[in-house]
Amino acid sequence: DGAWDGLSRDDVLRALQAEGVPAAGRFYVPLPEDPLFPMDAHTNPLARSSSALRREFPVAARAAYREAIWLPHWLFLGGADDVADLVAAFAKVHAQAKELAARADGGELA
Repeated sequence: DGAWDGLSRDDVLRALQAEGVPAAGRFYVPLPEDPLFPMDAHTNPLARSSSALRREFPVAARAAYREAIWLPHWLFLGGADDVADLVAAFAKVHAQAKELAARADGGELA
């Protein structure tokens, strides 16, 4: 959480998007929340488990909802200059993170 000087993942995403980077945040959900794997005791062994942790995956939830930044694969199909542009956009947002976090706290980035 401290890597971006208090700037939330969603604010990082907005700043990257303002720099022209098509970044996204919600690309996946943790498996227990995925409708593809319902907690049905007939089809899902985890649902039959007596473990108290069977539905709690805090690391996966944190990654999915607060930390992960997803970039489309085609961003990396260009040349070295294209990747350098992407790195420069991340570096610019990171360098301005403290100022952006202060603006976000005041509601200016919402």
